[in-house]
Amino acid sequence: MWSIFVRGRRVRAERLSTVGVSTFGRAGAAASAYHRAVSDARRVLIVDDDESVRQMLTAFFETTYGAGKIVVEAVGDGAAAIDAVRRAMPALVILDIEMPGIDGVTAYHAIRDIHPRLPVIMLTGNESRRTAAELTARGVFSYMPKPVRLTYLEHIVTALFETRRPWRPTFR
Repeated sequence: MWSIFVRGRRVRAERLSTVGVSTFGRAGAAASAYHRAVSDARRVLIVDDDESVRQMLTAFFETTYGAGKIVVEAVGDGAAAIDAVRRAMPALVILDIEMPGIDGVTAYHAIRDIHPRLPVIMLTGNESRRTAAELTARGVFSYMPKPVRLTYLEHIVTALFETRRPWRPTFR
């Protein structure tokens, strides 16, 4: 059992509803988040090989932004992320760098080829300034070390969602 703190409130896993949220990588369940008729919802794709990180971030988005206003799909590898982006364009992708199979950097390049303006936040357990600079130069919206500071993530996502014009990556 796990819990997180959002805006000073402790949120437990069993108290979260799963309306519009995928079931963390189970076959067939991930597609349900994108087939649901949600007119005003923003779609967020979370990609991390660690299930506890996927669950924590899903709970964070559902609690912070509301289950009716946001649809979260959580997948466990780069190949599933590329498939999810091809299926339906999310408003935001949160992508782990180090994953088995297709890593986050390779998945990022594939996602950028599909949707060049799609904002991507990269997560890593390795706080390399060089890696952060390289990814930022390649057009990544933001780079965050693990463990994720939810307050910082909330500021970034809120600023992104409240921006009136679409975010445009800068390529060098």
